[in-house]
Amino acid sequence: MTRLGFIGTGTHARQNLYPSLRYADAELIAVAGRDPDRRAYCMRSFGAARGYGDYHQMLEREELDAVFVCGPPSLHYEAGRAVLESGRALFVEKPPAPSLDSCRELASLARERSLVCAVGFMKRSAQKYAMAREIMAKREFGDLRHLLVRYSFNVPGEGDRVFPLVSIHALDLALWFLGGADRVTIAHGGGDRASTFLTLHSDPGVIATVVLNASAPGVTERVELTGDEALITVDELATLVYYPPQRENRWRPIVGEIHAPNTALQTEENSALALQGYLGEVTAFVDAVQSADPSAVGASMDDAVNAMELVELLKSGHEGSFAI
Repeated sequence: MTRLGFIGTGTHARQNLYPSLRYADAELIAVAGRDPDRRAYCMRSFGAARGYGDYHQMLEREELDAVFVCGPPSLHYEAGRAVLESGRALFVEKPPAPSLDSCRELASLARERSLVCAVGFMKRSAQKYAMAREIMAKREFGDLRHLLVRYSFNVPGEGDRVFPLVSIHALDLALWFLGGADRVTIAHGGGDRASTFLTLHSDPGVIATVVLNASAPGVTERVELTGDEALITVDELATLVYYPPQRENRWRPIVGEIHAPNTALQTEENSALALQGYLGEVTAFVDAVQSADPSAVGASMDDAVNAMELVELLKSGHEGSFAI
């Protein structure tokens, strides 16, 4: 089994990442966190034998194959760098660093040492988004023609805070479905809440529209993927509807295949951890560590660099068209 250490004992880690470890072929050896009560809770609840107030001590004393880091961006960078310098595989939450340059530094370090390094873009592993990619690969779907990602949240604040912590989700998701982009056009709305419209252009000529705003009553998310007379919609990560080509029925109401979780069944597939992608990203990381294959992770540090390039553009407040 893969021997794991975990740096961070905050809410996100306790609710989503620690619970996902039970699905992986791994053993949680030690936990590091400054708050003694939360550290004790994580040790007791998730089976770690030892706890540390200083993660440097954990890295020095424990025999670990891989380490999770989950906290604020400054911790992601500082602890992530320490993990990579110690020769261990790294799973780090997003954003993996406070700045693009720091993110590039981590990517370079992982590459130089040939270490498995994953970034927590869990939406790539979300059950319905993975299903959407499978449908896109079908011949009947054809080529992707347009992608819409609408991501709304109720998080007031300056753009340099909101964009790295919240909008990076939607930006990475768009890049993942597109397979990358070479140009972006940006327009910002006014007011004290982020409101941004992006158009991403990919090399084959596919356009993605990304709509971000912080004025919604809460977090809402919708993705639309348009193929050759086919359409996939995914709402709130949970419900996918596929409308296959209906050429003989084009002037009548279209019929879609609905895929929604059955929460009456207490199975792994219907758990929030699977639907939201935490289970998938954690097990993919552990499998990549065991196979020593850096390319097998759900999202790499290079993927994070690509998303952070867009974040930096958004933080600058500039509008117009930019090469990326």
